[in-house]
Amino acid sequence: MAELATINACFWGGIVVATLVQVRLRPLARPGRALIVILAVGPANLAAMGAPISFAGRAVLSAIWGVGAGVARLGLALVDVSEISVV
Repeated sequence: MAELATINACFWGGIVVATLVQVRLRPLARPGRALIVILAVGPANLAAMGAPISFAGRAVLSAIWGVGAGVARLGLALVDVSEISVV
């Protein structure tokens, strides 16, 4: 059960890190391109989790997946805001 909690913490830690970095830095120049890259990397990451790798490898993959989810969520919000302000 502790392994599952660690994997979950790595995922959410990735989301928090990605969000904090994006808040501190300037907005993404091309948020749409970042979303496309993340949508392409996400399934590959999940497929890699099914491979016979060590626990540390799974934790790293989970953190990478969390970073992608954080960038996608904030990037999507930035795209939505830019669309609203144009109208």
